[in-house]
Amino acid sequence: MRVAIAVFHEEISPRFCCAPDVDVLDWDGQRVIHELQVELGTMPYPARLEILARLGVSVLLCGAFPCAQKAVADRLGVAVVCGLSGSCCQLRDRLGEILASVKKPCDPS
Repeated sequence: MRVAIAVFHEEISPRFCCAPDVDVLDWDGQRVIHELQVELGTMPYPARLEILARLGVSVLLCGAFPCAQKAVADRLGVAVVCGLSGSCCQLRDRLGEILASVKKPCDPS
């Protein structure tokens, strides 16, 4: 599974729209087997999501995500898990737990 973490400095970005970078992780169900950092800069929507889709990302982890972009993410096959906070290092340590406990992606309703 390919997972993207929205990054702001060394923290999970409070909003995907302001994340200058994403860490893209290949997760084998037990551990990260490959990773790369992708610079988003000030790229607008929907280009941010299109980049993730082109990279084969199936799950985006972030702090907040705009409801107006949810349909775009769904169409591109990127599930959004929002409401996360803390350091990226802490999130990575709990990645298996977070992915296993997700009942459904970010639901704007």
